[in-house]
Amino acid sequence: MIARSFRDEELNRRQYVRALQAGLIFLAVSQLVAYAGWWHASGTQRLSLPPQLRYGTTIQSGEIQPWEVYVFAGYIHQQINNWTDNGALDNLKNIQRLSAFLSPDYRYWLTREHQRHEAQFRNRQRSVSPVPGSYGNASVQPIGKDTWQVVLDVRLRDYLESQLYKDIDVRYFLEVVLLDSDPETNEWGLVLNRQHRPPERLRSHLSTLE
Repeated sequence: MIARSFRDEELNRRQYVRALQAGLIFLAVSQLVAYAGWWHASGTQRLSLPPQLRYGTTIQSGEIQPWEVYVFAGYIHQQINNWTDNGALDNLKNIQRLSAFLSPDYRYWLTREHQRHEAQFRNRQRSVSPVPGSYGNASVQPIGKDTWQVVLDVRLRDYLESQLYKDIDVRYFLEVVLLDSDPETNEWGLVLNRQHRPPERLRSHLSTLE
């Protein structure tokens, strides 16, 4: 009787050990599966959201929408042309600071333009803001795979020694390209490539001085 009881306890102990081993194996496999899923999904996912969400929207992953291209072009162009103190210094600093968002050719062209006009930019402050209501269906046009033309209307104000001497609306024709860039330095994955047409002056807000 004692031997049988001993055998039962030994059997129960072995079954308990097997259950623990099975549980540990299950947890290990679960961790490996979870890690594999995390690694597979660790890449940057693009979610495209339209500007107006009050009526609801469909979230799209992995697609680039026209408003994304437009917002990108407007923001980078605005940052390049934001001169808070001295355009002869600020413009070049902005080009260098935003180099990850510019194609090599466009960065080179902007640098050359700065060198050509550096004397004119000296002690000049500049601000650029979008013209209200200027965005429309024709503002962004695809011209090839992962390439768009952007028509950007902005209000440009120039100051010299804190005195406003230029206040105009300008239309810029920019080109945006999707590149396989480093997400650590360019989370958009987009770059300004060039100006495919010279800018057009639309109107002046200082008609008596212009």
